[in-house]
Amino acid sequence: VLCMYLLPPAQLVLPVMLLAFVATLLVMLKPGLDGRLKVPFDRFALAVGTTVVALALVLGAGQIRISEYKSISYVRKYPELQLRHHSFSPAGEYHVFQSKFFHFAPGLSDNASLHQDTMPTQAFWALYIDGSGPIGIMGQLESAHASYVDYLPMAAPYEIMEAPRALMVNLGGGINAQVARYKGAASVTVIEQDPGDQESREHEEE
Repeated sequence: VLCMYLLPPAQLVLPVMLLAFVATLLVMLKPGLDGRLKVPFDRFALAVGTTVVALALVLGAGQIRISEYKSISYVRKYPELQLRHHSFSPAGEYHVFQSKFFHFAPGLSDNASLHQDTMPTQAFWALYIDGSGPIGIMGQLESAHASYVDYLPMAAPYEIMEAPRALMVNLGGGINAQVARYKGAASVTVIEQDPGDQESREHEEE
């Protein structure tokens, strides 16, 4: 699990190979003439040679092939695409891309086109988790473009209440938190479910 913070998914097999190499040496131990446990040279050389060949194959041709039907395979064909962030952990592999082709405005009112002189052209980045997405991530909008947020459905509660404390459950990205900040929420609290806890409950139900 610790290695999942340090190595990309394609290289997680390397620690397993190292453990297998150590286990192989332990199995090859045999008492020598002096009674001490030793690994015969020919067996040691065979184990080292096999391990080196396996490492070369993994590092040279062991990349994970992502299905062409996965969402991330489509986005990589976008022109002017820029990878802004890449990280990995037990929670998954994260990619954040920037492209002028990303637009997220779910439920945008038609009034926006009547009252807005300009619309944001690069307001969003796209988050992909384990190749699935995109999840829109809204950055800091320019003042000339920021008012378009007023025409999104999630802005309605902030018209009713002044400076509310916002609680968002299972947000998973999206633009709601940024809308809350723009609309003057007194505080924004986001609660995300632990994927491990969810898997445990699913097993218990089964």
